[in-house]
Amino acid sequence: VRFLLLGQEEYHEHRSSVSTLKVSPFGIVASADVSGVIKIWSSGANQPSTKATFISASPVSCLSWIDERRLVYGTQLGQVRMCDVEEKCLVLETACSSLSGQRISALATSPTGGSFFVASPNKALIINTKSLSVDRELNDQLLIGATAAQYNHNGSLLVFATNQGQVGIFDLHRNESLAVWSGHTEMVYGLELSSDETTVWTTAKDGRLLQSSLLRPGD
Repeated sequence: VRFLLLGQEEYHEHRSSVSTLKVSPFGIVASADVSGVIKIWSSGANQPSTKATFISASPVSCLSWIDERRLVYGTQLGQVRMCDVEEKCLVLETACSSLSGQRISALATSPTGGSFFVASPNKALIINTKSLSVDRELNDQLLIGATAAQYNHNGSLLVFATNQGQVGIFDLHRNESLAVWSGHTEMVYGLELSSDETTVWTTAKDGRLLQSSLLRPGD
């Protein structure tokens, strides 16, 4: 498996197919393969270099950076774990029985770093970063089983996508969906807000990359 960086550099450390990847705001890459190996790496002056390696007994389904040294990942069997990439160690694991055996389908860290969003086929939760305990449960049916998500700049809104190709905006203060629209015909697996947070880019199994307005949802 190889990653191509700007057409100049390649990363060769994975020995099986890469299943998910997340780049931190600080330029550090976390990538996981189907064997459960997570590599933390960065692009150096001459070639990419590995900073840390973690091994999960269960296949990794999603990744999210909390800050420049802490990474949280979810597995196909419902585990949610936090790693310290500087100390190269596992820090915490959730003890949430309601996630057990369920594929973690989405993770998203709040801008403050104090909590993060977790979705599985039967649950949508806000998890406390310090204790990895459940802060609150979100009962919106579209959020449950969300396949991608991202907070806005102040953490009041969560933009999310579903396995049915829908994209939505959830107000975490009012605990309700503000808008939902159908952009794709199949599961969305990638979502990214624009820098000014007026649009959202999504990519899905239908092979399309779409840009949608958050000011005029559905456009």
